[in-house]
Amino acid sequence: MNNRNVRFRFVFFTLIFGVTFLLAEPLNQTEQGWFPTTWQALKSAPSRMKEAFKDGVKKRFPKLWSSLHSASVAHVESSNAVSFGEKQAIAQRMKHVTNAVQSKLGEVKKAPKIAIVASGGGFRASLATLGALSGLEKSGLLDAVLWQSTLSGSTWAIGSWVQSALHKESLSATQYAQHFVSRIADRYVTSMSRLEAGDISSLLLVNVAYDMPVTLVDLFGGMLSNVLFGNQTEKLSSQVAAMNTGAMPIPIYTAVSADQNIPHYWYAYTPWDVAIEPAVKGTNGFSIPSWALGRAFLNKKSIGYKPEKSLGFNLGTFGSAFAADLKTLYKHTRFVDVENSLARSIIDSMINRYGTSRFTSAQVFNFTKGMKHSPFKDADTLKMVDAALDFNLPYPPVSGMRKDRSPDILIFIDASGNVSSLNQLKKVEKYARSKKLKFPSISYKNAAERAVSIFRNEKDPSVPTVIYIPLVKDTELLFQKQKEFPEMKVLLSLDLSTCCGTTKGIAPRSGQYTVALAHQIITLMDCNVRAHAQEIWQEVAVKAGTPDLYEKAISLFEYGKKKATQAKQKLGKFGI
Repeated sequence: MNNRNVRFRFVFFTLIFGVTFLLAEPLNQTEQGWFPTTWQALKSAPSRMKEAFKDGVKKRFPKLWSSLHSASVAHVESSNAVSFGEKQAIAQRMKHVTNAVQSKLGEVKKAPKIAIVASGGGFRASLATLGALSGLEKSGLLDAVLWQSTLSGSTWAIGSWVQSALHKESLSATQYAQHFVSRIADRYVTSMSRLEAGDISSLLLVNVAYDMPVTLVDLFGGMLSNVLFGNQTEKLSSQVAAMNTGAMPIPIYTAVSADQNIPHYWYAYTPWDVAIEPAVKGTNGFSIPSWALGRAFLNKKSIGYKPEKSLGFNLGTFGSAFAADLKTLYKHTRFVDVENSLARSIIDSMINRYGTSRFTSAQVFNFTKGMKHSPFKDADTLKMVDAALDFNLPYPPVSGMRKDRSPDILIFIDASGNVSSLNQLKKVEKYARSKKLKFPSISYKNAAERAVSIFRNEKDPSVPTVIYIPLVKDTELLFQKQKEFPEMKVLLSLDLSTCCGTTKGIAPRSGQYTVALAHQIITLMDCNVRAHAQEIWQEVAVKAGTPDLYEKAISLFEYGKKKATQAKQKLGKFGI
């Protein structure tokens, strides 16, 4: 028998066994029909056959499960402090921040800590976030940012941008925004070749071979990974290498617990660890190394080896409030072309049964199992879901709940579908008040119409300043700044309702983002930020303790512009 036939038979049988194992847990075996009977038959197969299947999968796909940490035992940390790795990264990044602030303002007493808080909203939020980052970058402000806390669609943008730095692309935020458009525009999330569909199936088989929980989020995450990276091997832990120089703001990705019986607990994912955030200011959270997510734990210690969950799975978790239900998305995949009819029928059964739900949770083994003070101490698995299920601005990880994450300035980038109501910012303020966190009083009047709104506490400088940047078309601003920003002219025809409609962001009503629409959203946010860069720098100067220095610098700049204009007018009289 030749090698080609051997490979074909291996893939054939692993698909049958793998997908069946995958569906074993969620399906009710008491129901009537051919599928439960098939499962019962396979379930009663000899253990040696099951082990042979698992070993075969592991040998076939080593890139999908191998790790530098395969021999390492992971431990759970219970602390209010951030991880040692993040502490080092904060110190390194603050050197970069201080240089950026001093290059703009001169000598300062202390560079402020600035956090971006970017909303969800599918690819609409991805584009809005990248547009705002581009504007901050062009204004010199991005270099002054320490953290970027993200949710759902903004995690897709930031996660893939940070990952790009690992592949020697070293793209600026502005450059990456253009690259991102080339990845997502004019295509569905589910656009893939048969080979790419096979890669996703292989990752699912690896999870099954290691007896790990598998849900629809694994499938959705595979689709996202295919769009953003073109492969299924990217890992969150690898992003540690991108943080070594301090050249990029530190990413914090978010999810919340999906247990309906208890209040939502926020999860914060960083390149160094995955943590259940403190529920009360000053209390402890629970964290494990990012490379250990997916392993089983008992009493603060990992049990055996399980592969680190893929970055695609994590991005699927962060954005698991699916903007389109899985059944709709599935219609556009190449899974329907899988040659093996039994494997395809099993997948069809799963999609038909569970695919109409927009909200579905990811599952991993519970790393706090058996820990006395954990709210999940008795659960075998943790269920995580898109943090928008709580509220759509990921403020908790940078709210001051942990002593090491207390920003002086919070820059909210809000691309929520209901941004006109300001509901998400209101929920942030409500959360801050309920947790007794320092937060300025917010005046909501007209904040949904203005490109940038700034809120500060004049009496107490320890209260963080809030800078709110919604995805809005400020028509008055567009007309005022056309000469300064000629690119704004193309925005006069922009209709945001085409990307803020009922599909809630995964794509506009047409089913996909066009290149033109994607560029317009990026340009809008870029220009909105740059048009207000002077005011934002003023807030940085105030927090740095040098407001007078900045005001003098602006005065000199305006004086220079005035003199230059006068000189040009005089020369014009002489025909020069």
